[in-house]
Amino acid sequence: MRRALIIALPVVLAGCAPTYALVPRGDGVVGKDGLRLVGAGDAWNNNPYDLPNYMTPILVDIENHTGKDVRISYGDFSLTDERGFRYAAINPYTTAAQVGMNESATRLDDGARVTLAAYTGRSDAHRARPAPRRREHRRFFVRPRARVFFHYYDPWVYPFYDAPYYGDRVVVWTDRSPSPPSEDVLRLGLPEGVVKPGGRISGFLYFQNAGQHGQHLRLSWAAHTPAGKPVATLSVPFNVVRR
Repeated sequence: MRRALIIALPVVLAGCAPTYALVPRGDGVVGKDGLRLVGAGDAWNNNPYDLPNYMTPILVDIENHTGKDVRISYGDFSLTDERGFRYAAINPYTTAAQVGMNESATRLDDGARVTLAAYTGRSDAHRARPAPRRREHRRFFVRPRARVFFHYYDPWVYPFYDAPYYGDRVVVWTDRSPSPPSEDVLRLGLPEGVVKPGGRISGFLYFQNAGQHGQHLRLSWAAHTPAGKPVATLSVPFNVVRR
């Protein structure tokens, strides 16, 4: 039975600036077994500017020097406070039904064949769009079902398994938020996919509102290969500073 998760998203009056900041304890940089993770908890300066009042956006930068392919899956990331409470990652790119499909089992993303068949480099529609402002990346391939939002990345056309219990660890952007995800939220989010050896990807992770509840937070990443084999676990600790 899938465990129910509720996002506590208090509605914030328009015009309210962010009321807290996440400050890393140290420089926010951790490395282990060839992986490097950088976390910045006070980097959101986009639309909506008050996003940190009802969610917790954290900018991450990931480098892979392991010699292995490493998956980027929201289910592998967690944000916990000093009480051990886990704040779920928020996926603004999918529906509740799609997240629920995963529930308690590891699920193969088998859309690769469809993506590969449809992939022609760039479609006419994509060429007509203005060039997007992308975060730093190299040797990154987007997972098939996410490519509709990240058409400028080449697709990962091999098996990609979600983290077990993905549907319990990841929730969707709901109407409890003051507004739907903005263009900046979608454009600047961390895409799910695979970082090849020597690769790099960065973007924002979105979590349930943690700053108004915890004093000390920890961003953890249980890195795995696309087939689900563990690689390393990294974490960045933060202090919550009231403004």
